This record gives sequence, structure tokens and C-alpha cells, in this order.
Amino acid sequence: MKEVKKVSFVLLVTILIFSTNIFAFANGLDYSKHWAKDDISLLMEKNIISGYDNGDFKPNNPIKRAELIKIINNVFGYIEKEIIDFNDVSEKDWFYEDIQKGVKVGYIEGYSNGAMKPNSNVTREEAAKIISKAYELKAKKSKSTLGFKDEDKISSWAEEYIAALKEFGYISGYDNGKFEPKKNITRAEIVKIICSISKDILNKEGTYSKDIDGNLIVNSKDVFLKDMTISGDLYLTEGIGIGDINLENITIKGTLRIKGNGQNRVKIKDSEINSLILNSGKVELEGNVKIENLETEGIGELKAEEKVLIKKVKIKEKGFIVEVKGTIESLIVLEETKINGELLNKGMETKVDKGKLLNKDIKKEEEKKEVKEDTSREREDKDNKDVTKSKDNFLTYLAIGNEEIDIKKAETIEGVTVNIERDRVLEIIETRTRDSRARVAIKLNDKEVTNNDIKIKVGDTIKILVVAENGDIRTYTVKFEMIRDLVYIDKEGNYITIVVLPQEYKKLNALPFVIYDWEGNIAYIGELNRKDEETFSLTFDFEGNISGEYKARINVGTDKTIEQEFQY
Repeated sequence: MKEVKKVSFVLLVTILIFSTNIFAFANGLDYSKHWAKDDISLLMEKNIISGYDNGDFKPNNPIKRAELIKIINNVFGYIEKEIIDFNDVSEKDWFYEDIQKGVKVGYIEGYSNGAMKPNSNVTREEAAKIISKAYELKAKKSKSTLGFKDEDKISSWAEEYIAALKEFGYISGYDNGKFEPKKNITRAEIVKIICSISKDILNKEGTYSKDIDGNLIVNSKDVFLKDMTISGDLYLTEGIGIGDINLENITIKGTLRIKGNGQNRVKIKDSEINSLILNSGKVELEGNVKIENLETEGIGELKAEEKVLIKKVKIKEKGFIVEVKGTIESLIVLEETKINGELLNKGMETKVDKGKLLNKDIKKEEEKKEVKEDTSREREDKDNKDVTKSKDNFLTYLAIGNEEIDIKKAETIEGVTVNIERDRVLEIIETRTRDSRARVAIKLNDKEVTNNDIKIKVGDTIKILVVAENGDIRTYTVKFEMIRDLVYIDKEGNYITIVVLPQEYKKLNALPFVIYDWEGNIAYIGELNRKDEETFSLTFDFEGNISGEYKARINVGTDKTIEQEFQY
């Protein structure tokens, strides 16, 4: 009997060793020579990604929506969940909680038909949207200059996200100059993008002092960052949980993004930060801390000691608490908040000098100054006296409805033509500023406009008077004319109506079109008929198709098509 037991033990050990070697070999079998092998290995070591049951990773396989959501959640360590009720997601599914987390954060959403499609492949443009939203990436340049040979194939909703990824250098497209937006993105390509954006991901407690050439993500509590420079952004994520993060002698050239669960505490000492966005939690500033810009986007606390200098603070959420013994050169209160125990009302602008609130009525004084100088400047405008002479602190982009004029490099945009739809009603007229705030007065055909519901016709002009913070004024005159290649899609019951005003209408007698569903299948083929000199339209019964997202592709000229997405 003893002899038998000994043999069995040796046999068991042999089997265990043999099995372990098989698994280790299989684990790297299908990506050991792959171009993304280093990135795959890195994320596997950090438990951000995992392979299949047989040990393969299958890097060239298309990634599923649920798989991508799981990876994003692992990167940021998301904890909080949303109640969900998608018709194709069950509590028994392995991805159920991950989808709850993704929906809670807001980087993923379902379809209009109530589905999440967790097992559907992710296209390259869909991946761009999910990743850009998760990392909060926004393009600084115009999204109209993507630079891909096939950018006309990119869906309009995806342009800003693709533009952001390209602008920051996280994607570049293929060697042929195309982006291939409708092509399924692979598991390896996702890994490559994640590693490009996240130069390192710290998901274990400890002390770190290595410089980071790019973005750094921390999703674990009790992390100490010391004596280091981060050239990109630092993400302190929800994964920190209830714990502390300490930063000492840190330089952050990008943005420090703090997104805890409200229970975490971040201590910053002797550091220099370009921008800080505080979503929730407590931030304590000690020693020689210098911050150029700080914004709050949630409820939390900010404490700053005597040597702390913050150039600009903007409070966006009601109930935020600030205790400052140092200096804040500009404090803008957009929602009611407490500063050093004193309640400041919404809309107030002030300063803090060594813990003392100064000029609490600064905004009221500036408004009085604006009204006074506005009147005299408008008189100068009527007399055409040097209205464009001012400092370069005016709005750099003028947004009218969905039209955006880039005036960053222009001294004046007088005479610039803006394309609009015929008889379009503009519900919102908005401006965005770069270096200073600006109050905007709007004139239509030289009459001041007080109602935002403005009906603009072809040939009309809008005169915009911009008053900057220093009281300087500049006048912009914008002329409107008709834009071509417009597509209108209306729905009434099962009937769809498509109206097109193509640019090359004089050469065309009819416009062939095809409607595709969200999976690229043809749902309808038809032809738009000429209705008048410049309009083509067709009303047809769309019954038999299920609810969801569709895309109409219309031929408006030789080798030229336009696309329009719609919900049915």
C-alpha cells in the first residue's frame, strides 16, 4: 500500500507540472510574435485584460462591446453602478455589472430599441467614441479637418471623438491614409490605443517616482507619487475608494483629474499643476503649491495652506466648501458655496489674499463699468470709429446654431459668409471665449435682438458686438446664404419622407438612395423625385423594419454621395 501511495504522489506532481507548462505555453501562443505583444503582456500583468479559457488572447479577433466595456472599467477601477433594463442583458450575464458601471459613468449607452448589443462587434468609430468619452478627450482644433482620405465615410456623431484621438496622437489611421470607420476594431488595436493613452496604470498601493511622458492613471488607494514630472494628465479615479493619495514635489503639465467617490482624500505638497478638475472628494494643498486653473464639477472640499497660490478657481456646483489661507487671484462662484465659512451667492466674483476675501462686489462694479463704456463704444460703432482696435482677448469661435466660424486668427470677420438652411429658426446663439469673458449683444439687420427665436433668411446679416472684460468692444458682421447638400428626414407613423437640396441639382433628374440598418444591411432602395428647381423628395412606407438606427446614403452627383442618420 505504501508503495502505491508513493507512485500516485509522484504521478500527481508530474501531472501538475506538465499542466502548468502547457498553460504557460498556451498563454503566449497566439500573440508571442504579434506586433502588439508588449502592450498585451503589460495589460495582462496589470489584470486589465485577460485571455480565453484555453489561454489564447486572439489579438486579431474583433472586440465585442461587452469586452471593451470590461477593459475600460478595469483601467479606471469603476465601482458605482446604475440600474439598467436592456432587453438583451440579463443579471446572469458575466458582463452585467460592467455594463451597469459603464452606464453609470456615461461613456456607454444603449440603442433606441432598448438594446445594449453586448455581443456585437465594435467598429473603429464606435471605439473612438467610447474611449474618448472615458478619457474625457476633446479636440482643440476644428473637427472638420480630420485629414483621412475616407473622412466622408465617418459618421457625423463620431467626428469629434476621432478628431480628439488623432489630435493627441493616439490614432493615425492606416498606411493608405484611410481611417476605415465602419471596420471592426480588433482586440490588439484596442490594447494599443489604451497603452498609447495610458503611459502607465497604477493599480497597486506603493510609492512611485518615475517621470511619465504622457498620461498616468491611478486607480488604487494609498499611492504616493513623489519627485516626478507628468507631461500629460493625471487621472485619480473612482477605484481609489476610501483611501488617501499623496503627491509631493510633482509637476503636472496637463490636467489633474480627481474623480473619487467622495470619501477619498488627496494631499498635494510642494507641487506645480497646470489645471485641476475636482469631481468629488477632499483636496488638501500644503507648502509651495501653484495651480494655474482649478474647476469643481461636483461636491467636495478644498483646503489650501498659507503658501498656496491658485491663479483661477471656478466653482460650478452648489455646496462646495473652500478653506483658503493662501491666495486665489480670481474666484468665480457659479453656484452658491462657502469660502472660509462665509456663504457666497451664485454669480459672485472675488479674490482671496492670504486667506482674506477681497472685492466681494467686484462683479457688480465691472457690470457698472460695462454699461457705461458700452454706451460710448456703441456710439463709436455707429460712427465707424476704429471698432476693431482692441487686445486679442475676444472670442475665438463664434457658434451660431450648428455653424461655427473660426475667427481665432482674424482681426475681424466682417463680410464672412455663413451657410444656413433656408428660413432656418435659430434657437440658440452662443459664443465661447478663450482668454476672457465676453458679453455679446446681437443685431439682426441693424436692429437689436432680444428674443433667441430668430428667423434668418438668405441674405440677412447679423451684427455682433462683443464687450470684453476690459471694456473693449469689437464688431462682427455675419452674412447668411443658402447651403446645398442638405438632407431632411421626417417620420410620421410608418412613413418616411426624405427631402434633399443637392449642390449639383441642375445636372440631375433623380437621386438614387439606399437605407442601411445599424448592422449595414440594406433596408430600403429608392429614388428621390424632382419637386422643383432645387428640391428632390420622396415619401414611402417603411413598415416591416424594426425600430433602431438607420442611415440614408444618397447619390447627389457623379461619384458623390451624402449620408444622413435617423431613428425609426
